[in-house]
Amino acid sequence: MAETARDIESDSVSGLHHVPPANPGLRLTIRGREDDEAVLCTADKTYSIRAVTVSNSFCILTPPGIRESGDAVIRDSVRQILELSPSIARLHRLNGLLRGCEYNEDSDEKYEKHLFGDVKLELQASDAELEASLRDRHILVLNGELRPMTLNYLNTTLELLLNTIVSSSFSLEAVPASEVAETIQYDHDIPQNVSLQVMTWFGDLSSFSSLEKTWKIDIDSVVTQMGIGILSAHRNTPIDQNKFLTKWRMAVGDSFENRVNLSLLSGNFVSSRQSATANAMLVYFPWSELPVAPADRFSDLFLVQTRWRAADINPFLNDITVDSKERDRLLIKFTRSVTDKDGVVWHTSRRGTAAA
Repeated sequence: MAETARDIESDSVSGLHHVPPANPGLRLTIRGREDDEAVLCTADKTYSIRAVTVSNSFCILTPPGIRESGDAVIRDSVRQILELSPSIARLHRLNGLLRGCEYNEDSDEKYEKHLFGDVKLELQASDAELEASLRDRHILVLNGELRPMTLNYLNTTLELLLNTIVSSSFSLEAVPASEVAETIQYDHDIPQNVSLQVMTWFGDLSSFSSLEKTWKIDIDSVVTQMGIGILSAHRNTPIDQNKFLTKWRMAVGDSFENRVNLSLLSGNFVSSRQSATANAMLVYFPWSELPVAPADRFSDLFLVQTRWRAADINPFLNDITVDSKERDRLLIKFTRSVTDKDGVVWHTSRRGTAAA
């Protein structure tokens, strides 16, 4: 049972070996709802908690009080300790909480409002992991409210940003952020606070003076997102790979078409061919919409394809594993690996025999 955002005093954490040493500025928080398995969070990490009974008693010592003698005083003894292990941030609840709150050019006030501070208490993640997730999921913070940006509106904003940068011959290393945001608001009615937040998702905003922020754009992440936005229209209707790449290059423009590469979209699509000589067909299949539970994740993956190349399945597992070792353990548990005559490793489901 977890208590929502319960803080632990820094002077009580000296026995924790998997977090930084206790210091006056250290804040540890146990997060989650009452029916969640508790996690412990530092400023930037999340740890799962497991109670372990030990054979030997541990004595809790404190310095003696004013009227006590000796070097230390035994205050209590314990036979159970809490063991911490690194955990992924548990942010799967975020999509459900914000469903119906999407922001686009036609947004109105008829939606359930979710304030950042309230949502933070619902999620089992450190502050840094939550902020990173808001960037990765492209969730705006407007007047304290969380509003996921629709893929179409995000793509429109990114296209306008690129067009403005190219037409004004701005350097990608130092784009005048406020000037570009003002231009887009004046010409296309996209609020400045929206376009400025989008810039923070795709590069770095820094101030070289009190009057102007500059945007160092991460062009590959912009190109990637625009590809995802285009592909998202083909969730149920496959698109020819060559036609898709042509649309993608046209969207990013002549200046950046050389950055287009299908590998940028790993974990967001599946590819199939009707025959060995046919063109590949792509379907939008984003990792972010798959179940978090490993068994359910693999079940969904093998419903879509009966076998996966190792290089293709790995991107769909990165968000539910701490590192490659944990990912490999899941692959061993839920799949069988087969190496074909060309030396390519394929994974099939352990639940049944996959088609060759």
